[in-house]
Amino acid sequence: MLQKRLCEFISSQYCERCLDIGAGKGHMALLAASYGLKVDAVDPQVMKKWRFPSYLINHPLIQFYPISIETFVWDKQYDLILCSNVLMFFSRRKVFGWLLPQIYTSLSSKGILLISFLDKEDPSMRIHNHYELSDFLALEGRNLLKYDSHRIEEEHPPLGKHQHLVHTLLLQKDT
Repeated sequence: MLQKRLCEFISSQYCERCLDIGAGKGHMALLAASYGLKVDAVDPQVMKKWRFPSYLINHPLIQFYPISIETFVWDKQYDLILCSNVLMFFSRRKVFGWLLPQIYTSLSSKGILLISFLDKEDPSMRIHNHYELSDFLALEGRNLLKYDSHRIEEEHPPLGKHQHLVHTLLLQKDT
């Protein structure tokens, strides 16, 4: 679902540069690069099963940064910024007090932010409980272009087999 939304957006808009925050295995970075976008992919590579694959490190359109987003140098403007299931690793204070303002500063005029995150009732969020859907819908200066939610099934410790309700927002910078 998220990949479909991304493809629909990229094919309908002019996009040149993308930032993938929490790039993980590189799926979203590769998808954006396949449409010709220059991608900066940032991931600290903490979780072994979600590591960026070595075969993408030398991709001509992907620049991989194996660092935390806190140490990333924000010196470019991006037409598209991706935050796919990464915000749950940051405190509410950091998401709304630092990361989202930094993202909006780095978006080009009419740039797009794609956020996907777990529902507040998700087992993972019950542990952290940083934010919920209404927090993102209440953001000022951002135009909501699309919203949807879907369920995915996973199996991993410590939860075993379980489902996640994932919310996806496509927000445009209001200039």
